[in-house]
Formats: sequence, C-alpha cells, structure tokens
Amino acid sequence: MDEKRELRSRWQRVAKLILAKEDLLTVIDRVPEWIENISWITDEIDDIYSKRFGRRRDWPASFHVLPFALDFSDLDGFGNLPSLFRRDIFVLNYVLSEVFDLDELLPIMKNMVKGCPAGAHFLFIDRSDNQTSGKMATLVEELGLEEECRGETKGNMDTDEQKSELQDISEFLRKQPRVTWNAEWILAVKPERK
Repeated sequence: MDEKRELRSRWQRVAKLILAKEDLLTVIDRVPEWIENISWITDEIDDIYSKRFGRRRDWPASFHVLPFALDFSDLDGFGNLPSLFRRDIFVLNYVLSEVFDLDELLPIMKNMVKGCPAGAHFLFIDRSDNQTSGKMATLVEELGLEEECRGETKGNMDTDEQKSELQDISEFLRKQPRVTWNAEWILAVKPERK
C-alpha cells in the first residue's frame, strides 16, 4: 500500500506542475494529421471547462497548443533546436515502438534534454514487450535521465463495462476503442547539474 501511496504522490507532483500555471502544449510529430487530433482534444477541454467553470480566468488550467510537424531525420535546418524544448513535461506516447532504429530518435531526444530545465519530467508510455522495454531503458540511460518510477498495466475492460459506453468518443475520433491493453511506462527526470 505504501508503494501505491508514493506513486500517487509522485503523480500529484507532476499534476501540480501542469496545473500551477498556464500550459503551452507543443505537439511535435512527423505526421501532421495527429496534430488535428490534439486540437480536437483541447477544444473539448475548452468546452468542458467553459460549462463547468465559466469564464476562462476561472479555469483551473489553461492550455495553448503549438503544433508543428518535424522530420526527425532532417534536424540540420534548425539554428537552435534546443530552444524549442524549454518545457517541464514531455510525454512520449507509443513513440518508441514506432521507431525501428533508436539512433534515429536520439538526436532529437538529446536536443529535448539539452533544452529543458533540470527537474523536467519525461513520461514514456508504450507497448510492454522486450524490444520496446529495452529501447525505453536504453533511451533513459543514453539521455542521462534518472528513473523516478515505472509500472505496467495489462488488462481489458471490466465485464460490467460495454464498448458502447465509449460510442460518443469513438464517433468523434472516428476510431474504435481498444478493449484490451498491455502497456509499460517509465517516469524519468532530468537531474540537477552537479
């Protein structure tokens, strides 16, 4: 039980980083179409916050999205790439399992770490398989990050849940929900300089 309590405390610290200020979400992807999905999500957050909290100044957090497509294989066109990554939280959601050669991802990740402040958090979420788990561990080590905690989740929707309960979201996203999952995550932090 103490492990769960400590894990919850760590997530609360990360959540406080998010909610403590106005947040700028930078979405970087090779595929510009994914950026549209993020815009839909933030529009939905705006609608929910408007209904629940009224005026924008009364919202518990405010989100601004800065989307752009970036070809990881051609980073030479940027004069000061680390300046793009002055952020406190990075979420890599199912990125590593899509990268066949980790050396292709390392230059952009090194620029992220170089540009962010000490104490910035990196959350890696991906498939729980030997190859992807190895990539996660290698990346955390190669980037000089310190692992704070890790976990995995494997399961499926409860028997009392129905796929139809997600129908509104499915229609909005034009995708069917996953009813099973097998995922692993690592929360790492950029250490203070010594």
